[in-house]
Amino acid sequence: MERKNYLAAADAGFNFKLIKRSGLKNETIKEVPQFKKYVGWSTERLLENIYLKVKQLQDMAALDSEQKNFNLQIRLENLLRLMLLFMQHVRS
Repeated sequence: MERKNYLAAADAGFNFKLIKRSGLKNETIKEVPQFKKYVGWSTERLLENIYLKVKQLQDMAALDSEQKNFNLQIRLENLLRLMLLFMQHVRS
C-alpha cells in the first residue's frame, strides 16, 4: 500500500484495528530483542509506525542526498523486519 493510500484511509477514519483486533503478542516476536518494545502494540499503532519510518527515510534521503550521513541499508533492513513482524502479527 502506498503511503498516500494509507494517509487517505487514516483521514477517512478507517479503523485499522479491523485488520487484527488483538495487540502484538510476545509469542509473535520470537524472542527478538529488537521487537520487545512492540509487544502489546495495536495493529493500528504498528502500521502507523511503519508508515512513519517510511516517511522519515524519504525525508532523510531527500535532505542528505549528497553526503549520506546515515546508513540507508541498515535502516531499510530494519524497516523490512518491522514490516515482516507486522505481517506475522496479522497472520497469527
